[in-house]
Amino acid sequence: MDPTEITVERELPPVAVYPTFGQRDSATRVAKISGTLGRMNEPIHRKAGRPKALSRRRVAEAVLAIGFAQVKVSHVAAWLGVNPATVYRFARGRSELIDLAVAELVNLTGWPTFDGRWRDYLAEVARTLWQLLGDHPGLATATGSPPTSNIEIRRLRNRIVDNLVVAGFDTLTAASAADLTLNLAMEDRLGCVDVPDDSPFGGDTTPTTKTTMARDLTDRFERKLTIVLDGIECQADPGRPR
Repeated sequence: MDPTEITVERELPPVAVYPTFGQRDSATRVAKISGTLGRMNEPIHRKAGRPKALSRRRVAEAVLAIGFAQVKVSHVAAWLGVNPATVYRFARGRSELIDLAVAELVNLTGWPTFDGRWRDYLAEVARTLWQLLGDHPGLATATGSPPTSNIEIRRLRNRIVDNLVVAGFDTLTAASAADLTLNLAMEDRLGCVDVPDDSPFGGDTTPTTKTTMARDLTDRFERKLTIVLDGIECQADPGRPR
């Protein structure tokens, strides 16, 4: 049997396509893939008719449905309704499961188009990655540091470098600017702590408080982003008045 096409019995939820940061309000989270570890306890029923074919993409969708923080081969197998050995045909362990899911997210995200204005372009890339990481708890930690340790993010980084070179950057400065931009989004998200519904600090956290905290996180990130972009601009154009 072709290892890239194995039948399973369970339907998976569709994967959301992410717009760029500029296409939505910064305080509003884009639609996320639903599904929690609690669904692992639901019985998996055999569907009538021809079962769906299992592929790398469907394995990735299962990881996204379960969530990065809880993902294990056994969890993915249970979600798909297959034996763990079947999942191992697509991923040799947790790290490869995460790589499959990150690739799916990166490829489905609407990254900003480069129009020659490098500063606006880098800002939108940083915001889009920052929002994506926030919408998937555990993704920042699972992706690793530096973020370019994942091949799909590495490809994204290389596209950024190519665009900056077109804008007139030398290769070294372009590479440094791309790394700074991606690292900023990753490291800032690693420093964010989600506020649970039942906060230990003064009882339940109200929706107003959560909105305020989300706005504060966004403002903090925007201040950092401005500083990074100012530094890149100075390096890219040393003769610019300061």
